Amino acid sequence: MAVAVGVALLALHDRSSIGTGGATLAAADGEWLLFALGLTTALWVAGTAAQLGSVPIRPPLSQLFAVQVAASVVNHVVPGGVGGMAVNVRYLQRTGMSRPAALGAVGLNSVATMVTHLALIAAVWACAPAVLPGGALTPGLNGALGLPAGWLPGTVRAGALAAGVLVLGVVALAVTAGPARCSAVVARAWTRVAAAARHVARELRSSAAVLRRPGRAGLLWAGSAASPALHALILVAVYNSLSVGLAPLAVALAYLVASSVAALVPSPGGFGALDVTLVAGLVAIGAPPSTAVASVLGYRLLTVWVPLVPGALVLAWLMRRHVL
Repeated sequence: MAVAVGVALLALHDRSSIGTGGATLAAADGEWLLFALGLTTALWVAGTAAQLGSVPIRPPLSQLFAVQVAASVVNHVVPGGVGGMAVNVRYLQRTGMSRPAALGAVGLNSVATMVTHLALIAAVWACAPAVLPGGALTPGLNGALGLPAGWLPGTVRAGALAAGVLVLGVVALAVTAGPARCSAVVARAWTRVAAAARHVARELRSSAAVLRRPGRAGLLWAGSAASPALHALILVAVYNSLSVGLAPLAVALAYLVASSVAALVPSPGGFGALDVTLVAGLVAIGAPPSTAVASVLGYRLLTVWVPLVPGALVLAWLMRRHVL
């Protein structure tokens, strides 16, 4: 809610820029936008491949694909991608997998996505030396984010102060509760941590067995890498429908870095956090502000709003058929 309010205030403050961006998007090249829409549908195929590669069973491909369509809708409602994970866990349980095994498979898929995302950042950064520090990315970054000079040390100090207050609060609570009660709480917490560690080790062994199968491992890593790559390509296509002049690798790197930063803010579908960081990233690498805003508006339109209705219909159909 805090993110939503902050973005609403920011949009109200910069409503003229958003209006200009909307007008710029209205004049976009339709062929590039159709290409970007095709890439959007390919996201569901990538999700299907990644999830299939993380499980030891072979669920019906049509059902698994439909589940990815439904999961993409739930992801825009629940923060941090938890909605899509919950949908996949429920489906895998319906196919006969135990709850721990389903959680392990979805967790393995999430870890693979994170690893491939970081690997893509490194690969694109290496192939785009113009946006290395000292190149085009750094000079306008602080101004693009609208942050005052010296914001980073101040943020670090504020974080340290908050951590100190938290530690002092925990110490005060422990003193008030008394040694006996604190020992009991610590013992219960340790028991739960030990049980969780044994569970994680057991599921990691099960996941390792899946990864030892070359076909499944290939699907997992290919699907995990394709998802962020497709998102980056969608942004590149939308930007190319509006303007030229920026290297596609620079735009792709702006998306990959911005999405990594936005993931730290637990808002549904990255709402607000991703939009602001994407606009800031595009402006930082040289895009005009109106084009940057229009590119993000078009990217959101294609990846969120256009698939929303068919995704919701698929979700309702799966629930009516008791697939979920």
